[in-house]
Amino acid sequence: MKIFTRIALIGVVVSMFACVNNKQSDLPNDTVACDTNSITYNKHIAPIFEKNNCLNCHSAVTASAGIILDNYNDAAANAEAVYPTIAWGPSLPAGKKMPVGGPQVSNCELAQFKAWINQGKTE
Repeated sequence: MKIFTRIALIGVVVSMFACVNNKQSDLPNDTVACDTNSITYNKHIAPIFEKNNCLNCHSAVTASAGIILDNYNDAAANAEAVYPTIAWGPSLPAGKKMPVGGPQVSNCELAQFKAWINQGKTE
């Protein structure tokens, strides 16, 4: 019984020191800044679609669900419908989360896509 008490006491002491309240300055810095200024389709949005394999299903050839993203006009017309699917909102059914079978687009890419919409969807 003494050994159990000692082990339990050691566990409690270790647990107390394992939890640390980090200050923001103690956390690692994000070395890559996310540029959300002057977002354009050609420079920022088209590469997001290419990197995340969106064009495998959403090109003029495939047009899955009628969504085309391989050119500026169609991407701009579909932007508001596309954003919730790549943002993976909590109420979005699994089958609507894009890209299908892939990881969610990065937080920076989401911020850039949203900025593109808010800035008027510049080509």
